[in-house]
Order: sequence, then C-alpha cells, then structure tokens
Amino acid sequence: MELSLRQGFLPVLSNDEHEIPYGNERVYYAGKARVEPGTLILGDYVDRDIAGIIWNWRLSVYNPATGQVNYASQYKKQASLLVAASDGTVQRQWQLIGTIPLAVNFGDLDMASSDQVLIQVSLRYDKAIYTGPYAGSNSLPTLSAPASLVGGL
Repeated sequence: MELSLRQGFLPVLSNDEHEIPYGNERVYYAGKARVEPGTLILGDYVDRDIAGIIWNWRLSVYNPATGQVNYASQYKKQASLLVAASDGTVQRQWQLIGTIPLAVNFGDLDMASSDQVLIQVSLRYDKAIYTGPYAGSNSLPTLSAPASLVGGL
C-alpha cells in the first residue's frame, strides 16, 4: 500500500491537564495520555486493489451482511508510519499500536474528470511510539532562548 499513499499524518500526542489550587496559585500535572486519530489518503489502483485491501480490513471490524462487530483481536493491527528521504532511506519512524480503520470514504466517481479515485481512511490507534534515531535516548532536548531575548532579561 505504500506506493498508493497520497497524504498521511504524524501522531498528535497529549495528556489531559489537571489543576491543583496551591495557596494563591495554580499548579498543573499531566493526566491520562491521549492520541488523536489520523487520516490517510490513498490512490486506488485497480491492478493493486487498494479498495479491496481496505474493504477486507474494514470487514474484519464490522460485517454489514451479518451486522456482526468482531473482537478487537481480529481487527486491531500494528502499523508503521515512515518518513523517508528522496533516496528512500527512512529518517523517522513511528509504530502505531492497536490500529483500527475507524471510518472509510471510498471516494467519488466523477466521469467528467480524469482524476484518480482517492480513498480516505481514518485510523484510530491506542499508542504511538517513536522509534527513530533519537528513540530511547536518555538526553532531553535543550531549549534555549534567542540571544536577543536572553540579553533583555
């Protein structure tokens, strides 16, 4: 499917924010982790049957013929998001754990256009883990202010 990708996403990660009154101030701490769904846009190639691959995955979630919603173990997948340089070397990589095809739009058929049919797939996932070159490093990034700001403090 990687050759049919037209547009992708990178994970959006956050934590719920909690506030505690502390004297005349407020202090904050992080709550439960949250990941946001993302959308892929795929070109539908007839000879590769991209629509069929997506349909079968979606069918593993819900079968419209029987009305059955299957067990999560039957449809949740592990996925990888790769960001590659023009020579094909992988520069960044994310592992998506527990990925579900949440919604699928199989595209529009416009007979007046010669555009390719595009399929939109919204993916929900449980966790996103960065596995790129700095993954697992014990050093935290250093944040510094511009010299003009530092001089004015």
